[in-house]
Amino acid sequence: MSFVSFKFYVFIAAFILLYYLIPKKYRWITILSASVFFYIFNAGSLFLMLLITAASTFFAALRIEKINGITSDTLTKKELKAKKTRKKRTVVALASLLNFGFLVTLKYKRLIIPGMQALVGIFGFEMKDFSSSLLMPLGISFYTFQSIGYIVDVSRAEVKAQKNFLHYLTFVSFFPQIVQGPISRYGDLEKQLIDGNDFDYRRTKFGLQLIVWGAFKKLVIADRAAIVVNTVFANYPEYTGKTLWLGLIFYALQIYADFSGGIDVARGVAQAIGVNLEENFRRPYFATSVSDFWRRWHITLGSWCRDYVFYPLSLSKPFGKLSKKTRKIFGNYIGKQLPVILSQLIVFIIIGMWHGSEFKYIAFGLYHGTFIIGGILLDGVFKKIRDTLHIKDTNFAYRVFCIIRTFFIVTVGRVFSRAGSFLTAVSMLGACFSPTPTGQPGLYELGVDEKGMTVLLIATLILFAVSVIQESGYEVRALIAKCPLPVRWILYIAGIVSILIYGVYGKGLESGAFIYMRY
Repeated sequence: MSFVSFKFYVFIAAFILLYYLIPKKYRWITILSASVFFYIFNAGSLFLMLLITAASTFFAALRIEKINGITSDTLTKKELKAKKTRKKRTVVALASLLNFGFLVTLKYKRLIIPGMQALVGIFGFEMKDFSSSLLMPLGISFYTFQSIGYIVDVSRAEVKAQKNFLHYLTFVSFFPQIVQGPISRYGDLEKQLIDGNDFDYRRTKFGLQLIVWGAFKKLVIADRAAIVVNTVFANYPEYTGKTLWLGLIFYALQIYADFSGGIDVARGVAQAIGVNLEENFRRPYFATSVSDFWRRWHITLGSWCRDYVFYPLSLSKPFGKLSKKTRKIFGNYIGKQLPVILSQLIVFIIIGMWHGSEFKYIAFGLYHGTFIIGGILLDGVFKKIRDTLHIKDTNFAYRVFCIIRTFFIVTVGRVFSRAGSFLTAVSMLGACFSPTPTGQPGLYELGVDEKGMTVLLIATLILFAVSVIQESGYEVRALIAKCPLPVRWILYIAGIVSILIYGVYGKGLESGAFIYMRY
């Protein structure tokens, strides 16, 4: 049941209607029932894996809560705090080992199982390859990260452990976000999911508008751009220069419209019942640096890594000691920045591994991490250059230059995540910077005809215009709400009709699964 299928829209229409018909205090049951139905409908018995994650982190949190309440008449406050910290870390570590173990095993089964076969082979035993029987549960990366974040928050006493398992399961399995995020925090959603929300016409209308906008981005833009991307990447040995650049640029458009479109649908469904999911994209292609890009792209993954990996590492005692030692060797600035640099490097290795099990994904993470670390180390140099040239950060032309530069860097990095392998990515990059010989296909020979390309261009310009308005600080849906009634309905009908026509019909057009559904 894809987010852009007719079945899904019938499902959410029934869900929203039923949600508001049921008494307020029981509305969470509607959410839980719909979430369980949605997951089983799409993944069948793999729902058991989600239940194991939910149950293990639920009981881990209860144990941590119990440890938080320990008192002692014989230990000092410092000793008691240290004892409780050790116990809580043990519980968090065991729960993390179990759940991240599932995630890593399933995601890296192609590497782990051959390794296990080789190991048992040393001792004269034989093990069959059972990797094909290990299926990846729907949304495992998203619900695993959410669940581990929850127990860490409980251990930090930032939230109270939930005593009702079904209430907690409602959070873990919440169907709009289970497919591709955003990665939510328990403290943000608990009351919204469990307490029930009153019907609000404006809020529900805005939610439905967001669903339409997300479907527009996915069906009209992403799926049409995917035709060009698939053509170029499937036949990359035949292309060089501008043709490969077209493939990369169209992929940058595809993945943004696809991922953000899916998130818009998820946030729209949630908003229609009064649940506010976190924003996961903030016009990332308007970023002025790679670090700014990652503050705008997949925001909830970045904030999860920041709060649960980056800060704990960079502020840890071992990293602090390393900083002091290296100051004597490399100077104060490098020594001071080293914990930040190492933590950033680890974060982006994790981000790369989160995307997939092949080395190309680690290269993807290291590529972005290298630019961010380079920006940290060379920040002073860049500032001196700007001061020498009398360039202000607020200068419009300079800002446009930074946006184009960042888009170029990010687009080049896309080749690692999209190419078939790391070596293929390297080969394609070399070909990108090679002269374009005669005989290369034209734009309309890459799978999308002139009419289809015109539709894609117009839809992309609409996306760009909306992004400019939002970047200027305006809420597009609020602006539409201020328009006269006939104008509003013309916009609504135009949006829906464009999806029904241009999202379905076109040369080579076929709606595919969301890219991030497999993560």
